[in-house]
This record gives sequence, structure tokens and C-alpha cells, in this order.
Amino acid sequence: MLVKERKPRNFRNRAAGALAVLTIASMVPQIASAEPSQETLAKLRAMGLTADMKAPPAWALPANTRRSDAIPSNFPIPVYRSNVYNTQFYNSTRGSASASASISTKDRPDVVYSFYQSQLVSAGWKTQVPTPEALAKMGLKGQFYLINGTRDIQAFNMTIRPNPQVEGTVVSINWYVNSNQRTTTK
Repeated sequence: MLVKERKPRNFRNRAAGALAVLTIASMVPQIASAEPSQETLAKLRAMGLTADMKAPPAWALPANTRRSDAIPSNFPIPVYRSNVYNTQFYNSTRGSASASASISTKDRPDVVYSFYQSQLVSAGWKTQVPTPEALAKMGLKGQFYLINGTRDIQAFNMTIRPNPQVEGTVVSINWYVNSNQRTTTK
């Protein structure tokens, strides 16, 4: 059964903006003008790939957003690192804490999904995944995975899907602090 959870309106707007930026960066490279970092280019060349994904220009980023080619070590979601050839990271610089990460790997989606199933639980996240039947009703068949999770006042939404441009997988992660959830001290 697919569980729907209402999010505060301001999160939906931020998440939609971050997802739009990730979509622009990963699926419509021809409209972006900035070049990938030298480190990313070197990784792509070492794997025999070309840099067909460019970052969006600074003017295309939502206000109060920072972009990086590297996911910071203090990102609260475990980061998949095997056969990765591209990463992008966006985070809010003002207001409620939120961040989005995109990871491209040459590994299959089921391998990446297995990694996240075990690593998220080990890191203390409570996760929910839709059933295969629910995914089929949404028209998402095959190697497409969704994971939602919570830990304390943090939450995330993750998609793991085949990369349409290169054989492999794209992981998209949207993390945020749920300001509607309060913590109590004893």
C-alpha cells in the first residue's frame, strides 16, 4: 500500500524547486552553460565516458541555494560511492534546512537499492517503500525504486532509477528538516 503524507506547503515549493534544478542538470544538459569540475571530468574520462551533463548556470539556481559537485561528508543520508561518475549537491543557505543530491553510477538500480536498504536502517532511519503493485499502478515498472524515511525531525525522499543516457543508475535524494515535528526533552 502506498502511504501518502502531507507536507507543509513551503516544503513542497522548496522540494519542487530543488527537484526542478536536479532535473535540469541531469536530463536537459543543453540548456546549461557551466562546465563540470575538473575532478568530475577526470572521473568520466577514466571510465571512458564523456561529460554530457553540465551544471545549471548560477542565474538558474533558486535564491539562497548553493551548488557543489561533491556531497559533503556531513550529509545525513549514506552516500553510494561504487562506480560513481557524477555527483551534484544543492542546499539551502537560508531558512529551513534542506538539500538535494544526485548520484550517477554505472551500477544497476537493484544493487544501489540493496545498498540503501541496509545502510539507511544501520544509520537509524525509519524507511517506507511502496509495494511493487503500488509502483505498477503509478506506471513505474521494472528497476524503479522509491524510499521515504524519517529520523528524529529529519526526513528524505529518494528515487533510484535507470539512467536513460548511460547504462547505470541515477539516485535523487531530497532531504529536509521537518519543522512541523517538534522534539521534546525529558
